[in-house]
Amino acid sequence: MKFTPKEYDPNAKPPSVKLKPAPAKRKKAIEGIDVFIDWDEDNRNPNTIGKNLEKCNTDALALKLISNRGMKIYPDGMDETFSTDHWRCRFVKTDDREITHAHITELLDSIAKGGFDFIKTEHLCSFDGKRSYSLSQGE
Repeated sequence: MKFTPKEYDPNAKPPSVKLKPAPAKRKKAIEGIDVFIDWDEDNRNPNTIGKNLEKCNTDALALKLISNRGMKIYPDGMDETFSTDHWRCRFVKTDDREITHAHITELLDSIAKGGFDFIKTEHLCSFDGKRSYSLSQGE
């Protein structure tokens, strides 16, 4: 395939660019956090990991559910769900207080002391009171 060369006028004025004004400041709030765990013990039993992770709850954040490969497996998961060593553990706020980074680091410290290897986190935020994260299967 051969393309025809395009010629441009070197004296042509560049096209104008219309900028949009910056959006109004929105109120951002942390509603919880997804903590991803690398865990391959006890035949990947979700009840074992779930009950042990619940011991890591703090006053501000508590385990709501665990999913694996997009399927909710704790609490009340199906026994026949195949699990890998990569677990998403959703912790949500326990009351109406504002969640801070200090609350999150307290939770992560508790998870580490509980013997879990967290490999990634993702904040669950709302903007102006509207959820900006996806619900998990079963939520």
